[in-house]
Amino acid sequence: AREGGLVWRGCSAECDAEDGAAGTLTDGNSNPGDKLEGSDAAPDDPVHLKRRVGLFSGVALIVGTMIGSGIFVSPSGLLERTGSVGISFIIWMACGLLSLLGALAYAELGTMNTSSGAEYAYFMDAFGGPPAFLFSWVSTLVLKPSQMAIICLSFAKYAVEPFVSECEPPTSLVKLVAVISIVMILAVNCYSVNLATNVQNIFTAAKLAAIAIIVCGGAYKLILGNTRHLQEPNFASSTATLGNIATAFYTGLWAYDGWNNLNYVTEEIKNPSKNLPLSIIIGIPLVTLCYALVNVSYLAVMSVSEMTDSEAVAVTFGNRLLGPMAWLMPLAVTISTFGSANGTLFVAGRLCFAASREGHLLDILSYVHVRRFTPAPGLIFHSLIAVAMVLYGTIDSLIDFFSFTAWIFYGGAMLALIVMRRTKPHAPRPYKVPIIIPYVVLLVSTYLVVAPIVDTPQWEYLYATAFIFAGLLVYVPFVKWGYSLPFMDKITVFLQMVLEVEPNFASSTATLGNIATAFYTGLWAYDGWNNLNYVTEEIKNPSKNLPLSIIIGIPLVTLCYALVNVSYLAVMSVSEMTDSEAVAVTFGNRLLGPMAWLMPLAVTISTFGSANGTLFVAGRLCFAASREGHLLDILSYVHVRRFTPAPGLIFHSLIAVAMVLYGTIDSLIDFFSFTAWIFYGGAMLALIVMRRTKPHAPRPYKVPIIIPYVVLLVSTYLVVAPIVDTPQWEYLYATAFIFAGLLVYVPFVKWGYSLPFMDKITVFLQMVLEVVPTSTTFEY
Repeated sequence: AREGGLVWRGCSAECDAEDGAAGTLTDGNSNPGDKLEGSDAAPDDPVHLKRRVGLFSGVALIVGTMIGSGIFVSPSGLLERTGSVGISFIIWMACGLLSLLGALAYAELGTMNTSSGAEYAYFMDAFGGPPAFLFSWVSTLVLKPSQMAIICLSFAKYAVEPFVSECEPPTSLVKLVAVISIVMILAVNCYSVNLATNVQNIFTAAKLAAIAIIVCGGAYKLILGNTRHLQEPNFASSTATLGNIATAFYTGLWAYDGWNNLNYVTEEIKNPSKNLPLSIIIGIPLVTLCYALVNVSYLAVMSVSEMTDSEAVAVTFGNRLLGPMAWLMPLAVTISTFGSANGTLFVAGRLCFAASREGHLLDILSYVHVRRFTPAPGLIFHSLIAVAMVLYGTIDSLIDFFSFTAWIFYGGAMLALIVMRRTKPHAPRPYKVPIIIPYVVLLVSTYLVVAPIVDTPQWEYLYATAFIFAGLLVYVPFVKWGYSLPFMDKITVFLQMVLEVEPNFASSTATLGNIATAFYTGLWAYDGWNNLNYVTEEIKNPSKNLPLSIIIGIPLVTLCYALVNVSYLAVMSVSEMTDSEAVAVTFGNRLLGPMAWLMPLAVTISTFGSANGTLFVAGRLCFAASREGHLLDILSYVHVRRFTPAPGLIFHSLIAVAMVLYGTIDSLIDFFSFTAWIFYGGAMLALIVMRRTKPHAPRPYKVPIIIPYVVLLVSTYLVVAPIVDTPQWEYLYATAFIFAGLLVYVPFVKWGYSLPFMDKITVFLQMVLEVVPTSTTFEY
């Protein structure tokens, strides 16, 4: 529940029952739990996506997602729609060239904006929220899930094929295997980014081996002289029109789809300005070459009619050529489609993650697993929709909707690149594509979208367009107006507990205001750095010992704090620390065994000493102010034998007792920190002013003038930022209380008015407390 600032932090696996079996609600800015076996996390890792995709994995992701079911199924459909071997070859090569040009344009976009999400991130940069939302709306609910459903259905069909060779496999069995494959791929991707990329690498190598079998088999047939199907291009006999050439492109481009997938994971690419374009330049030509060789090999073994009649061209190829080893082809296609589905889900989860991080999808979809650093909610969400599509859709209907809609957004990405060349001419572009390329791809994508509508208008195109713009019905109330369903906070917290996820570090909702209040918490631990200045009259040789005490003391405290935090993390997990209300006590329980009682004793001694020091300097503040006539005279009096400012000490203690009885720690800290930094800033201003008004005053120690300016600037920020960012009545009360002091100052200090009974009270307290003014000489 990001809006409420609540994030569920579960215990690590090491938490035992007495430490709290469930977990706790925190503000979402803490680190995840400690590293577990099989985890990608380390104890002090912030929760965000890690850069773990190198050049080889990048090429594997492109090749692995592009080479899916398409090259093993699409050749027959493409031949059927063109009616010509020659035109089909031209379209195959044109699809490869178009994919390469599009990917090169995406390389500029991806190196210019290294946020994950591909088209979503680019639309946000170029056009703003609504187009980006529409893309995330369609991609999240339809494009990516349908792509995965298509691939998993193809996987299931080929996986089942060898076991039911006598007839078509039952639809229910195919769909059951497809659902199982989605669950398996989901488990891999949720478990670890490294495991997902390793699976991708292995399956990419396996599918390239399958293609090598096809190419080698085709080469063997060509050597034997079986070239008759390649010698008849039959351009003249083609029945292709503008419309069915566009739909033929859909069939071919389905086999090439995935050329932009690396742009969805740019936040996880090592050195993206180098590896993103290199992966594209290596990967897509490699796929294009493989597709050309595979099509030649098919036609070296099968006739055109055999290809168009076959529902699984690769299986028919294996049956014609491999004899008893024909089972290798269904196995190869199964491996290929599984790897492609793995890559599809890998990038689909990142799209959810990127869109949700911008507030365009449910908050929970941008959360990351606390130990695995994987966008588990986005992965699960995509998989559930893909399962629904597997159960209720067909491959043909899914491909038609996917291809038409996808090229609307591919064209939009080209337009985004062209627009940003004008609106952001000086933005850093580690890789810059020739401007003609996005214009060409935009023109082709416009043709691919418009030509089928003009040539063979169908209701499906209208449904697709209507679905895209239906996203505005969601965008306006829930994104633009910020309306939130009242029960979503509870659902978000529940899912956080179940899935063990928290907001990504990069998606932190930290603002200038709550960063300032976070500083209050840290600076409270350091408060006391100025305490020696309250007792300068009691310091021996203050011109030497005051700066030396500061120079030695504060770095010593900082070192101690650093070492203590390291020690805590050496013994406890981060979740154990955040769950504990007394970290040192938990530390003692973990480490000291029967001597654990030492830690509460040590903390008790420490806090007692801190309270002693606080009162020590507080009494001196009363003493100094009273001596100047700014407080009651009695508060400047000193004990006649102890030489301590006893009235000031007692006065402070009585107020502290009242605050203990009626206040809380949180409310006191908030009031203290806000108010204290007003006066710390005032002290810096006083130093700057006195540098000008008293330039010749003796200064045994002189600080560089930049230091008070820096501290003044920071203190101003610490005071102003919370008020501007999240105005609260408490800040007004604190400010009003400060200026209410003028109601006391003007009559009693400036005008010198004195209450008539104060003299009697002062004399009475002198007798009781045995105190006298510091100017009094008294001998025993």
